[in-house]
Formats: sequence, C-alpha cells, structure tokens
Amino acid sequence: RGYGVTQAYQGDQKMAASRWLLIGLVYFAGMFIAVQGPINSNLGKTINSPLVAGLISFLVGTLALTVIVVSQDTHREALGKAFSSGEQWYNYLGGFLGAFYVAVIIFTAPVLGMGLIIGVSVAGQITAALILDQIGAFGLQKITITPLKVFGAIMTCCGVAIARWVPEIDNNSNKTTEVAADG
Repeated sequence: RGYGVTQAYQGDQKMAASRWLLIGLVYFAGMFIAVQGPINSNLGKTINSPLVAGLISFLVGTLALTVIVVSQDTHREALGKAFSSGEQWYNYLGGFLGAFYVAVIIFTAPVLGMGLIIGVSVAGQITAALILDQIGAFGLQKITITPLKVFGAIMTCCGVAIARWVPEIDNNSNKTTEVAADG
C-alpha cells in the first residue's frame, strides 16, 4: 500500500516537473513571438511589402510543419482525417487568425514598438481567454471568471500602461531637469 502512495507521489512530482517544463517552453515561445514581429517588419521594409513578408513568414512555418508531418506516420494519418472528418467550419480558422495577428504586428511594430505591442496583445489574449473559459468555447473546460481573475486582467492592462507611458514621463522629467541645469 505504501508503495502505491510513493508511486503516486513520484507521479505527481513528475507531472509537476513536466508542467514547469511546459510553462518554460511557453515562456520561450512567447519570447520568440516578440522576436518574430521585428524580424517580419524588417523583411517587410526590405522588400517594401509587409503583407508579402507575412506570407513568407507563413510559408517558412508551413514548410517546417510539412517536414514534421510528412516524416511521421501518425501525423500523415491525421492529415488525411483533417478534411474528411466533418469538422466544424470554425475549426479551420486558426490560420486566418494567425495571419491577421502577424499582419497587424508587421504593420504596427515600427510605430508602436514591440513592448507595447506584446503587452496589449497579452492583455487581449487574457481578456479573450477569460471569456472563452467562462463559456467553454471550442470544447474548453468551463472555468468560471472570478473577481480575482478580472483583477489580474485589469492589472495586466495597468502594467501595459505603466510600461508604455511611465518611461515617457520619466524621460520628460529628466529633460526638464537637464534644461534647467543648462539654463
């Protein structure tokens, strides 16, 4: 009996460790999103077409995924089922949503900067995630929105505002001090 408890405890430890590994993976993927925007924007400037830059970004991603899918039997089987399984039409919109996001980032990066873009993007993602969880959209488990979660979303928005506007206020106060010292 004690052995089963030890196994369960070790299983919980492994699950907790793998959960932290997955969180770390998501963290780095988020960092890559921040890097992707200026890379795509630079390409758009170089070729004088932000939309073609977005297309190239998706083509490279498609090529990478194609290599993975074609190289493994289970993925090839799933590809065959993808268009014959009678899926709901909205389950195929992920690529459109991703293309919209990439295009918006490419257009806005030179003007807004990646810090503001990512902050506002995360705030939008949290807002949508709370709503999707609340209604159990797209087969998600229903998770109730609580006042604490709403507070967290509001704090995220406040963090974006601080990250965006406080440096300007600090810079302006430094300029005033410098002008006064020079005068």
